Amino acid sequence: TSAFISISSAIFAVLLPINAFGVSKMAHDIDVAAQRAGFSAQSFQEWTYVLDRAGVEAGELGEIMKTLTESQVEVINGSKDMIAAYEQLGISAAEVASLNQEQLWNRTIAALQNVENATLRNAIAHQIFAEDASKLATVFNMTNQQTAYLISTYNALGATMSADLIKKSNMLQASVINLRAA
Repeated sequence: TSAFISISSAIFAVLLPINAFGVSKMAHDIDVAAQRAGFSAQSFQEWTYVLDRAGVEAGELGEIMKTLTESQVEVINGSKDMIAAYEQLGISAAEVASLNQEQLWNRTIAALQNVENATLRNAIAHQIFAEDASKLATVFNMTNQQTAYLISTYNALGATMSADLIKKSNMLQASVINLRAA
């Protein structure tokens, strides 16, 4: 049994750093993807879960956010059609211009979910999200309460990597890179 314990300890000693590095890489990937999408890491993870439940690939969020950013720029540049689309949702051009990406996403999704007429909702969504609107149709058809429930369920599962864990994981990644370079 002492040989088994020695072997088990050796395996554990080898696997622990590998597993820690894997978690660190995952945290780093979340951080990078969240920054690219314009989200906090927390919100990015929550919305990735919601989108997954709605059948949207997590990797598509970046492209969808690019389209939303283009719509925001159109509003800022005075596009009457885009301003009208947001106004139909109760979001003024001044508000659109003042929001960061995460805030604009949350506000736009919530407003679209509140449009009861599905034809009107789809037309506005297509105006704002272009071709990406079809990918998000299931999300638009949810209620705000259903979305909030999915987010709270995700958080209750304890699956969210905290900002602190992500920060420390990035530090670990940097240390490992520095060690390999030395």
